[in-house]
Amino acid sequence: MTPPSIVTVPVELAERSYNIYIGESLAAKIPLWIEQCLPKCHHAVLMVDANVAHIATVVSNTLTDAGFRLTHIDVPSGERSKSLGLLERLWESMLHDHTDRGSAVVAVGGGVVGDLAGFAAASFARGLPLVQVPTTLLSQVDSSVGGKTGINLP
Repeated sequence: MTPPSIVTVPVELAERSYNIYIGESLAAKIPLWIEQCLPKCHHAVLMVDANVAHIATVVSNTLTDAGFRLTHIDVPSGERSKSLGLLERLWESMLHDHTDRGSAVVAVGGGVVGDLAGFAAASFARGLPLVQVPTTLLSQVDSSVGGKTGINLP
């Protein structure tokens, strides 16, 4: 059986450049990419859309096997999760589990979890690295071009 091919698409933005990886079964590569891009990272804060727990389990296992300390935070599915209340819960979980500048936020799910996790990462400890693991076509496109983040106000 031929292993799935991985396409790497560089996004050239001077000091903010990054790569987009496209392919099947990429979860096993996530620890390697984090180690390459963030060599001082020792802790992953995994924020997971409840609908994709099966994918998050694979990501979680590969990170744990690679020696990362892991914080797992489930995010309820749906637009209502992009709220100040849930953002506060994320920050408190991150504080409780000693998230620091050696941590990265890993968002697994669609656009809602990507937006929420991205906002949490950007606003915690003056900003933490963010790794998007988009699981829908729309979130793949959204994450690949600038990765907007945000929460909703009432």
